[in-house]
Amino acid sequence: LVDHFTWAVNMSFSHFSRAKFAPFPNWKKSYGSIKKRNVYFALPSYDDRHIGFSADPLHEGTEAVRQYMLDQERWSEHASIASGSGAAEPLWLSHLCKPDPPSPADFADLGWQCHYFTGSQDRDWCAVIGEDEDYIYQANNRTQYMGDCGLCDCCRKPKSHHRSNSSDVTHTCCILFNDLFLNYTVTSDTSKCRAVQLEQSPQPGSLWIAVGMGIIWAIFPCIVAIKGVLQKRSKSVISMNLAPEEVIVKTSSQTTQPCAAFSCAATANTQNIVESSESCVEHGVSIFKPHRVLF
Repeated sequence: LVDHFTWAVNMSFSHFSRAKFAPFPNWKKSYGSIKKRNVYFALPSYDDRHIGFSADPLHEGTEAVRQYMLDQERWSEHASIASGSGAAEPLWLSHLCKPDPPSPADFADLGWQCHYFTGSQDRDWCAVIGEDEDYIYQANNRTQYMGDCGLCDCCRKPKSHHRSNSSDVTHTCCILFNDLFLNYTVTSDTSKCRAVQLEQSPQPGSLWIAVGMGIIWAIFPCIVAIKGVLQKRSKSVISMNLAPEEVIVKTSSQTTQPCAAFSCAATANTQNIVESSESCVEHGVSIFKPHRVLF
């Protein structure tokens, strides 16, 4: 263990080997790589543009992710990512101390392969480039001659002087795997695999504190609801049968006193809602009669 969630080991290679990451031998769960695959999308049939529509495919798989991050200069050539999918295959490790798969140059059964455009590359570039230091390029003519190029617009074939997939000298590589993010690094810097003393992580919280917080969050909404009901009841008024002279009035001078005007009180007492008598308002007096509130 060289860092939190990061395991490391030094291994020696003289050729390409395949392996998976696992905590123990014969472990059911392991992490490997997924080949780059093309993902094609088509327009729906009700769209008139679907006839003759074609677009450059998207790519998926751990190898596609590695190549993309490398092209974007976000990862170094020593970094890659693994997958725990059931379709994951063993990944490649080699004397080159890089996560690159072996070059197809030494595999006689491989001919033309799909070339994935990067940067400003396009179909016109493929038609005029011819070749570079490592590959020969040709536009796909959709014939059996193009081999495994598939539906790609541009195909390439490795040249004979491409790098070798074996070495007469054994090289030791440092392999680091982060089992949280599933990314890994293969480098010739073996010092990175040296075990270090890690700082103790903060102690986990108390179980009783967690239980207490859970109870609070469960009870708090109930308390709020009960409080709302009590407040509503405290503001409710029960109607009562009162004699006219017992009706309370509120004058413009903000004083409360029995109604002196019998006609006004009688008018208000005949209604079953809260109201103000117009005849009393003319004298600066407002008469209110409460109504019953039901729950």
